Amino acid sequence: MRPGVVHVVIAGATGRVGSALVQQLQTQSNLLARQGVHVRLDPFKRGDRFSGDAFLRRVQGRGPRRNLFVDCTASDDVASTYAALFEAGVGVVTPNKRANASPFGAYRHLLDTARRCGVPYRYETTVGAALPVIDTLRSLVERGDRVHRIEALLSGTLSYVFARMSAGARFSTAVREAHALGYSEPHPREDLAGADVARKLLLLAREAGRELDADDIPLEALVSDCLLRDDDPASFLARLPEADAQWDTRLREARSSGASLAYVATLEGATAHVGVREVADDTALAAARPGENVIVLWTDHYATLPLVVRGPGAGPVVTAAGVLTDIIGAVRSMR
Repeated sequence: MRPGVVHVVIAGATGRVGSALVQQLQTQSNLLARQGVHVRLDPFKRGDRFSGDAFLRRVQGRGPRRNLFVDCTASDDVASTYAALFEAGVGVVTPNKRANASPFGAYRHLLDTARRCGVPYRYETTVGAALPVIDTLRSLVERGDRVHRIEALLSGTLSYVFARMSAGARFSTAVREAHALGYSEPHPREDLAGADVARKLLLLAREAGRELDADDIPLEALVSDCLLRDDDPASFLARLPEADAQWDTRLREARSSGASLAYVATLEGATAHVGVREVADDTALAAARPGENVIVLWTDHYATLPLVVRGPGAGPVVTAAGVLTDIIGAVRSMR
């Protein structure tokens, strides 16, 4: 392998984000080369069944070379191999939240291992798709700024749903639209259960220096437990009108007090929670457009006027673009 070339393997390359990433890597190959970034995609097992263990076995038999593992799955099993990959000198880029949402001790061990082994570990797209959320928060902390409060819309699906409801759509209609546009997970209950937003808030809280675990973040689901138990996405979507009357009432109550509804992730001090809130119409959260993520940070340096990061926060193409940015950064650091 010629100098400057990094051997890249993508797990989940046939999934929504992975396939969009492969297409972007192919169409952007000349641009990447002009920036001194030369990427060679592994032609072997680029499908969803490729695992970190399989890649690790191959790496260990090759001798020294620059290797980068890109995990575009949502798999716990694949995420569990990161530390071993670091030990083998392999860098990791991922939008998969599973590893960084593991118990706090395992999370710290993962970061410490990557640092000790001198390999890149980039996960900007675990929160906010391609938005510079993690890097912004990390830069604040590294320069000594203290984060006091975070309020955020961390689900492109749910920001779409609530924006459409504010515009007059019923809850079930808004969810179906979000699903059809590719904002939601393949099974929309994953978005409506709130667990994904809680994981993203956990990641932000840890970047802000809080030693929190998933059980420390209470969350509110948007539909009943009975509906959440429906394993079939089509059946789930067909049953969503069961929740329309409840949301019609909540929306009327919010409007009567001059507010809007939003699904908000909040960190204040050492306390975190996730749920539906009434937000004043003159706030950044209320002004979110359909599908937009909004992250509002109050710190020592941004005490009276908070720092706001906002933009598209969902969709495979946007997320893949953020992963590509992380790949470029990782490759440059490995030269």
